[in-house]
Formats: sequence, C-alpha cells, structure tokens
Amino acid sequence: LAVWLAPLRLGSSPPALVGWYNEQCARPPGTGQRVDAPDAALAFVLYSVPGFLDVVAEHYVRARPEGDAAAAATAEILGWLCDYLPPELEPTVSLVES
Repeated sequence: LAVWLAPLRLGSSPPALVGWYNEQCARPPGTGQRVDAPDAALAFVLYSVPGFLDVVAEHYVRARPEGDAAAAATAEILGWLCDYLPPELEPTVSLVES
C-alpha cells in the first residue's frame, strides 16, 4: 500500500480492526470520529505528506472540480485505490476529516 500511495504523496497507518479503532475514538467520549464499517473490517488511516498540495494542484488543472479541490482530488485517489484493490476484499471508503 505504501508503494502505491507514495507517488500520490499519501502515507498509511498500519492496519487496524475497525472495532478497535472505534473503541479508541470513544476514549475520552466525543473526541474521535467513528468509522462506519463492521467491527471485524480491516482499516487503514491514510494521511497526506509533504507534496500532496502539488497532487491537488495537478488534479485541479486536469479536472477543474467545482468546490473543494483537495476533497475532489482525495475522492478521486480513493476511487483509484478501490479500483486497484482486489474486489474480493470488498474495498470501501469511510472518509473521516479532521
């Protein structure tokens, strides 16, 4: 995953079970955003690294999205990721903004 994400200037956390992640978000109460997925699902947290703004700018020049260019670029990248992963993994995206 890290190799696939690197050219897009994104990083990834180690995998975690959604149930565990959601429990951690509840401590202390109201401090985290839950992921809407089954507790047994495997999750990764993706985050931007230096250079991501260049990816957003390239996306903007190419796609000319209306509204939030960073959100549009992120949505496009997550779509590519879902297409890249084997379908038997049933990839889904749960976007949690900080």
